[in-house]
Amino acid sequence: MPGGEGIQPIYCGNFEYDLHMREIERMFDQYGRVDHIAMKTGFAFVYMEDERDGNDAIRDLNGKQVGRRALKVQWAKGAGPTKAKEDKRFDQSKPTDTLFICNFDQRITRYSDLESHFSGFGRVMRVHMKRNFAFMEFDSVGAAQAALEARDQTRMGQAVITVQYNVEEAGGGRHGGGEGRGGRGGSPGRSASPARRLERRSEGRSPRREDRRGG
Repeated sequence: MPGGEGIQPIYCGNFEYDLHMREIERMFDQYGRVDHIAMKTGFAFVYMEDERDGNDAIRDLNGKQVGRRALKVQWAKGAGPTKAKEDKRFDQSKPTDTLFICNFDQRITRYSDLESHFSGFGRVMRVHMKRNFAFMEFDSVGAAQAALEARDQTRMGQAVITVQYNVEEAGGGRHGGGEGRGGRGGSPGRSASPARRLERRSEGRSPRREDRRGG
């Protein structure tokens, strides 16, 4: 099935936002050849070449504890309800001036790499970088929209990055990555919310760089 055509995707969700695509690939690769992985925010679609290998992976990996979370692994049923619901959620995201960028290689990626990869679309007002995800705020929604359309699912080094709008969801939360002002605090047994509200800075201030990789 060249290029993954006709391959039924496996939904893999409920993992930490800083879990790298290579780690997901290693988990599934022990059951058979992985054609490709489509990373989203907090979940992924894994395409395995052999359906029997996919069944084995689902049997063993569903409920597997990874960090502080138990994976949810199941067939996405192609255009079925699970995949359709998630696709619709992100397809209908309202554009914002802030992008959520994930899945770059945290070991080698620097602020300057992100700045270079997203240059030419508008003024970057602020970048908050944490492990293998980052927020990037532009000076306008139009600039962010152009950057997303041009850079989503493009390669940075050996990784293919995912770019999405940092949308506000029901209840006032945001999907994306990062920690709150209080650092690693929070309710026991609950992973820190990946979302933090970016402070709006007054016009005229220079772009602020926040690089907390490895923290």
